[in-house]
Amino acid sequence: MKIVITYKQTWVEEEELKHNLSFLRKTLEELWHETFIYFLDDNSEKTASYITQKVKEEIEKANVVLCFINHKEKSEGMLLELGEAYAMWKEIILLVNSKYRGEYYLSYSIAKYIQYFDEVEDSEKWLKALFTPKN
Repeated sequence: MKIVITYKQTWVEEEELKHNLSFLRKTLEELWHETFIYFLDDNSEKTASYITQKVKEEIEKANVVLCFINHKEKSEGMLLELGEAYAMWKEIILLVNSKYRGEYYLSYSIAKYIQYFDEVEDSEKWLKALFTPKN
């Protein structure tokens, strides 16, 4: 299964972002899923237009879009990517920091699953239960 992970990048500490996204990638790839995370896969200095197009192409190829919400401030790019995933009938999963559970409430209506966490590592058991291939 191909999973695109979308997230807020602007004004987020690079080390925090790298830690959280690497944890999500490791957890999902241990279950033999393919992931696309722009920050980790193609984080060169590109224009907003390039980034938007690249992520859209990856969403088109994906089965699932996992939206990682770990900040109160809304991310214009993340919301755009959620809209694209919804328009393409992709399965949408929200992984939301408990502190911000009320911030993205309109997005909850398009998600198949929503899980809250305090620390990203708290989501490991839930992610493994959800994404372990069924025989």
